[in-house]
This record gives sequence, structure tokens and C-alpha cells, in this order.
Amino acid sequence: MAAAVLTGVLTLAACGSGETPETPATPGTDETDETADPYGTAATALCDAAGHARAADADAADTVFYDLVHQPLHDLAVEAAESDRAVAASLLEAKEAVESSLGDADPASVSDDFEQLVAATDQALATTSHPGVPCATTSRYSRGAQGT
Repeated sequence: MAAAVLTGVLTLAACGSGETPETPATPGTDETDETADPYGTAATALCDAAGHARAADADAADTVFYDLVHQPLHDLAVEAAESDRAVAASLLEAKEAVESSLGDADPASVSDDFEQLVAATDQALATTSHPGVPCATTSRYSRGAQGT
């Protein structure tokens, strides 16, 4: 499965939009926080979705996930694959698990899968030198919880 996920990452990377990548923001400029931290909104929304999942509100988790988190995770996986393909594959596998569990709507499965996605996203953000997921320290799957 990891090979199939990795193939997807590499395909997404090869099919780029043809646009010139944005230059990172320089402190003290008028650039938006989104430019300075392109995954900040998605990381915060991922925490919100995980919270909805813990509260057994799969519909709210689904809405937040697909509206604010889903596409940025694809972008993050492409970026992470440039330096660590295993991290990118883990991220996409965790994202796929959330998508599958949201379809089944088993509250325990949805919550557990979101916790794993939080940890995988945090690892991918660390790999790409972006700020982490705000709720990652509370995830039982986070790097800190595992003692690493």
C-alpha cells in the first residue's frame, strides 16, 4: 500500500500546476500569514476536525476535513516527498484512513484515525520545516507521547 501511496505522491508532484512557487515571507513584510505558514489554517482545522471526531460528531469532522484540511494535506505530502518519501507515504496513508473511516462513520474508528493523522501531519510539517499541528502534543500518537 505504501508503494501505491508513494506513486500517488510522485504523480502529484510531476503534474504540478506550472505556476511559479511562492517565495517564503520575510519577517516585517506585508505578506499574509498564509504565505508565511501555508499549512497553518489546515493544521488548526485538523485539530478542530479531530475534536469533532472525539465528540462523535462525524458530520462536523467530515465538513471541516474536506473544506479546510484535505487539499493542503495533498500539497504537504508532495512537499514532504522531496526530502522524505516515507513521511509523505505515512501522511497519505493516515489521510486515506480518515477518508475511509468518515465513510463508515464508526465514532471510535474516526477518532482514532484522526489522532493518527494529527501525528502524521505533525511529522510531515517537521520534515518540511513548517510549524507543527497545535494539538499534536495531546495526541497519543504524537512524537512527544512516544518519547521521541
